[in-house]
Amino acid sequence: YTIVSKKLVDIKPITATAYSGLIAVILLFPIILIIGKPPEVINLKLVSSMLYIIIFPSIGSFLFWNFSIKNIEASKAGIFLNLIPVFIAIISWFLGKSITSSQLIGGLFVFLGVLIVSNVIKYKTI
Repeated sequence: YTIVSKKLVDIKPITATAYSGLIAVILLFPIILIIGKPPEVINLKLVSSMLYIIIFPSIGSFLFWNFSIKNIEASKAGIFLNLIPVFIAIISWFLGKSITSSQLIGGLFVFLGVLIVSNVIKYKTI
């Protein structure tokens, strides 16, 4: 995905995101017909949850990713993908879940690694 979207210099990130979504819908539609189960009740909570998933993690993440790789190298942008589990743990903590000491230590190592690789922290080898 990254390699192809990097070569699409004449296409705006929103257009590339729309095409990606369209391709995903076309490819997944037969699977939905075979194993999908419609919701029993459609209410405001379901609709708002679906809209949140569609707007932020789906469209938002693709737009930010496409924008970033148009401005920096994909290898540099890819470094920050390591932060996804850290942010998931932080969001879970805000939602009332507990964070274990191993998650905290692991998250600190991930942040440290991202800072070192992105040259925010200078690290000298022996």
